[in-house]
Amino acid sequence: MIRLVLEEASRQFGRDVDVPELHTPEVKSVAGGMIVSCAVDGNHGRSVAYGAKLVGAKCAIFVHSGVSKERISAIARYGAQVIRIEGNYDDSVAEASRVAATNGWVTVSDTSWTGYERIPGLVMQGYTALLSEALRQLAELPTHVFIQSGVGGVAAAIAGHFRSC
Repeated sequence: MIRLVLEEASRQFGRDVDVPELHTPEVKSVAGGMIVSCAVDGNHGRSVAYGAKLVGAKCAIFVHSGVSKERISAIARYGAQVIRIEGNYDDSVAEASRVAATNGWVTVSDTSWTGYERIPGLVMQGYTALLSEALRQLAELPTHVFIQSGVGGVAAAIAGHFRSC
C-alpha cells in the first residue's frame, strides 16, 4: 500500500516521492483520494484493508458467498467496505476487477493474470519481508517449512527465497 501511494503521489506531483513524505499533508491527500480493492478468500483482504487504513486510502473488499462471517468482520474492522458476491472465489475476482476498472480503483490482488503481474509481485515481496523477520528469530535455517498455500503467493515467495539460499 505504501508503494502504491508513493507511486501515485509521484505521478501526480511529477517528481519522485519517497517514504519520508508519506505522512505529509500533500501525500496524505493523494492517499485519501485513492480506493484500493481486491477479491479475497481469506487473509489477503484483511491485510489490504489494514494497509489502506494505515495510509489513509479507501478500500473495497469483494468476498464470495463461502467467506465466513468471522473473516468478513476481521476485514470490516479496518474500515473496508465489504461487497458480497454470489458464487466462488473466481467470480469475486472477476467482479472486483470489473468494478475497479469501471471506477478507476487500484486492484491489489495477490493473484496474477496475463497483463496483471506487477502488483501481485509487490504483494509477494511483502511476504518475503515476513519470512525475513521470522528467519531472524531462528538460530538456524529450518529444514522444512509448512504453510497454508491459499492462492499460492505465500508459498511461491517462500519457495523463491529458499531457492536463492
